[in-house]
Amino acid sequence: MNDLEATADGYRLRHPRHVATFTAEGLQFAPRRSGLEWAWRLMLVEAGDTPLAGVAIGPVPPMRQAQGVTYPRGGLVEQYLARQGSLEQQFALPQPLLLAGADLVIAGTFEETADGWLWRTSESSVRLGRVRVYDARGTLMPATMAVTAHATRIVVDGAALSRAAYPVTIDPEIGANDCRFSFMGRDTQFDADSLAVAHNPLMGTD
Repeated sequence: MNDLEATADGYRLRHPRHVATFTAEGLQFAPRRSGLEWAWRLMLVEAGDTPLAGVAIGPVPPMRQAQGVTYPRGGLVEQYLARQGSLEQQFALPQPLLLAGADLVIAGTFEETADGWLWRTSESSVRLGRVRVYDARGTLMPATMAVTAHATRIVVDGAALSRAAYPVTIDPEIGANDCRFSFMGRDTQFDADSLAVAHNPLMGTD
């Protein structure tokens, strides 16, 4: 279902539900059924409030891998795996980072589009899933993911990382939710003025 092709400045991944474009500047993601589009790029990797040496921040040429695209950033690998119905964003830690007991912080920014920060049109929306962090033994580690109007921020427990078996995988998810909650068919005796179900396009929950 996924067709990954090289472009002049990176790669383009075509899926029946979405198109993802990878350049040295970062990721652009667009569901096919609407004009919606947003972009994400890595902005910082820190130990608490201190920038981590050995991790490249800024433009990095993407590289093709077996299941998608990767950005080698030294002590951290930013990668995107093409799944059957979604594009999975991961950050891999091949070796322990010099955190000195602090939590690991990974943050990126969104580029604002005409559709605003909700990333939604009447036909579709983009969602971000909850983050999951696990080590080479499959042990889960405490982590949080916060989404604001223009950024994402992942925090991984530093004490857990010091005890982990490497490599460690930090695994949020990007996907497309192509559905209309308001279309009620041809029944003119029924309306949808008072919604009983609400959709959160940021976290992908109903």
